[in-house]
Amino acid sequence: MYKETRSLEDILLETADALVCPTFDNKDRDAHIAMIEAVLQAGGLHIDLPPLLCRAIATFKRHMQASPIELIVGEDQGHMELASKLLDRVQPERRYLYHGTIRGHLRSISEDGLRPNKNPVWSGHVAPDHLKAGVFFDTSWRGAASWAAVAQYKATGPEDSEHREPAVLRVRAAHLIVEQDRQATKPGCVFVRGCVPVDDADCHWGLQTGIPNWQPIRLVNLIRK
Repeated sequence: MYKETRSLEDILLETADALVCPTFDNKDRDAHIAMIEAVLQAGGLHIDLPPLLCRAIATFKRHMQASPIELIVGEDQGHMELASKLLDRVQPERRYLYHGTIRGHLRSISEDGLRPNKNPVWSGHVAPDHLKAGVFFDTSWRGAASWAAVAQYKATGPEDSEHREPAVLRVRAAHLIVEQDRQATKPGCVFVRGCVPVDDADCHWGLQTGIPNWQPIRLVNLIRK
């Protein structure tokens, strides 16, 4: 089975993602803490990075003890500032955009790429011209997972089928022209006009909490047989 090898930048991206969206799975941070502690123990980091990672550990421990409502209405936004500082240490070419869908669409996406309004989850809720303009993404995979849950809800077929399992794709953002989705009220919503290739995209599906095991989308056809 494919097992993702995490670089330092992958670890910083996942840490920042978990900081930005604490209400999604705030109780599930033990693996994050262990991952960061291993990086700190290995050493060799730039001098300004260990203090930030230690702050991330302390923040995760606080979030694990908090209720979702405390995280929503709390006035302390230090986790957002910390996430931004960690992202600043990731090269732009290593950053991702995330797209929420369902497992049943992964095969066609792997073959045809992401196409505007191909699976119109939002028909009747968003202006058709806007849906046809491009492909919609989130800057956080946890944010995209919330859109995947909507796609799961609106999909047809048995509710417990593999086809309707929520799935998230990530694509490199470096060569894409990204625009804010001004019709969205949720932070982090962006879109890219036209079709988006997925040759080097990764995906994961099913229970989406903790640290995901990203798999190359080119393996989807093999996995699903």
